[in-house]
Amino acid sequence: MKDRDMQVWGMYQPNIPRWQKFLLKLLSPIFVKILENKLKITAEESKRSLENANKILDVVENLLSDGRKFLLNTPHPTYIDFHFCSMVAIMILPQDYGGRVLKQATLENHVEFPKAFNDEVKKIEERAAGKFVINLYKSFRLTTVHKLGIN
Repeated sequence: MKDRDMQVWGMYQPNIPRWQKFLLKLLSPIFVKILENKLKITAEESKRSLENANKILDVVENLLSDGRKFLLNTPHPTYIDFHFCSMVAIMILPQDYGGRVLKQATLENHVEFPKAFNDEVKKIEERAAGKFVINLYKSFRLTTVHKLGIN
């Protein structure tokens, strides 16, 4: 089991109960095999998925190119905005991505990801769609919690 897989699944998060970490260590090899087989994870499929993801980012950027603040050109974000952002956030890990459960420092600093992965993350962050995600997380993720002083 790769250490980065354990990181992604929460092994090093301080708020994850010990019993869940124990089960994760025990069952993660089975999870990996199921994912590899069911999702047919290969280099070719990864390339195809990345191409599809970039097409979606292109569509979103086309929508945003007219100056709208939100994808449906509404005065406030809708579930479409939040759904899109949640799909991209898993790659770029914007501030407050993990809410109050996952700690940013643990997400970023425990394991090195491959250079090719980091390069793709950087490209997404620099795109208009990536900046949209970062801004939405900054503006709306946990804002109510922070305003109310809830920890």
